[in-house]
Amino acid sequence: NVVIKKTKLNKDEKFLLNEEKIYLFIDKNKIKYNFLNYQDSFKINGRLCIVLNFCENGSLKDFINSFKDKNFFAESKIWEIYFKLFKSINFLNNDLKLIHSDLKPDNILLDDKFEIIICDFSITSEINKKLGRTEAYIAPEWYINNETKKFDIWGIGHILFYLCNKERFKIENGMQ
Repeated sequence: NVVIKKTKLNKDEKFLLNEEKIYLFIDKNKIKYNFLNYQDSFKINGRLCIVLNFCENGSLKDFINSFKDKNFFAESKIWEIYFKLFKSINFLNNDLKLIHSDLKPDNILLDDKFEIIICDFSITSEINKKLGRTEAYIAPEWYINNETKKFDIWGIGHILFYLCNKERFKIENGMQ
């Protein structure tokens, strides 16, 4: 099963082109970490479309929110998710010299075996180059300097917090 991600009439084509470049690089190098698999890309009516594997169980955020109480994962499963996420992001940061920049529960998918799959590389950039961000999940370093590896560590922390508490970590008084 596949899903097709397409641009909105030239509005976000530069982000989708960036995302396609990252998926092609991961696919070309046969990288076997927890990244969403690229299948193909094409243009239709001037809109870029990327064909990706479909993850049957949706996003980690939606899965967690489907539970009424906070005890939806055993502690061992939380640690398993954390280590897989950290291993994949460590590879992205240190071996590929890329920064995801948008790690959050919405961008972690669950496949048919409930394995985590990292997706949405639209604002991924080289280390120390900022391309974009999701304001609610922005690392304090965004405002201080260009040490962008820390952005992904901050994102992993947010995901871990969400796994344990079923809510987003909130900063009092903001960082700006």
